[in-house]
Order: sequence, then structure tokens, then C-alpha cells
Amino acid sequence: MNFTAPPTYSRTRHKLAGFSDLQPGWHYGRGNPIAAAVIDRAVGVYKFLLLTGLTRTDAFAGADGEILVTAYRGDHYIGVTVEPDGTFALIHEAAGDNSDNDLLDGLSFKDVREHLTEIANSIWRTSDLSIRTTSTPHSDVLAISLSSDHLTVGCLYSSLNVPRRLAA
Repeated sequence: MNFTAPPTYSRTRHKLAGFSDLQPGWHYGRGNPIAAAVIDRAVGVYKFLLLTGLTRTDAFAGADGEILVTAYRGDHYIGVTVEPDGTFALIHEAAGDNSDNDLLDGLSFKDVREHLTEIANSIWRTSDLSIRTTSTPHSDVLAISLSSDHLTVGCLYSSLNVPRRLAA
């Protein structure tokens, strides 16, 4: 069995790797190639987003050497900025949420992981609430019945059924 990564995995990962190839002045005369350390930290954020189930992702290079890694799930937007100084900034926005979407700045990678875990848990918890019913129409469908005895038939491909070559 071959594992094929989702298309966004390939596209986002490819974009992140390509940020090291940016030409000086790529953004209206500003910007340089993104440093390898920043790209590595952005890949770490990206992989953690995937682990939390946030698989619709994208990445954007910043003219000041930062990378914005984004994730989308339904009405939710998550943006994590990886700064050249090794810190992170995080924002989470949800449609219909009238609370202020404060930018959390100066975070460590550990802080980002904790916040992303909380966000992912809240997203999955609210999606569970959207499931109104199960496909079981009523409780008597769940009645227990014992299995009956079945006649067991030998397997045609069993080693007992394979002709053996005798040594001469």
C-alpha cells in the first residue's frame, strides 16, 4: 500500500521549501530568501497543524524574513507567524465569533503547540455538536443476538493443500 499525502500537504510543504530560493528584492524591492532556520520552524508548525487534524493549509513568505503558516477548518482561520528571531505569533478567528481575535505574540514553539491543541479541541468539540442523531432509529435495533455455529471450510491456499516437493 502506498501512502499518498493530501494535495495540500504537497503544495504547502513545497511552498515552504521554495522560500529559500526567493530572490533579493522579491517583494517590491524588499525581501530576501527566507533563512533555513525559519523554514525549519515553519515546517514544524505545519506538521503540528496536520497532527491536530487541520489539513487545509497554506504558507506565505514575509518581506522581513518571517513565514505565515495558515490553517482553515470550516469557519475557522488559524495563522501562525514564524519570526526570524525564533518567536511565534498566533491568531485564531472564527466566523460569527464577535469576541476580539487577539494576536498572541512572542510565543515559544511549546506555547504554540499548546494553543493549537486547545484550538483544535474546541473545533472538534463544536463539530461533534453538529451531529444531531445517529443512524440507529431506535434502541431495539441494538438487541444482542448470539452467533450461530458455522461450518468451517478449509482454505484452498492453506499450506496443507499445497503440493510439496519431496527431496530425492
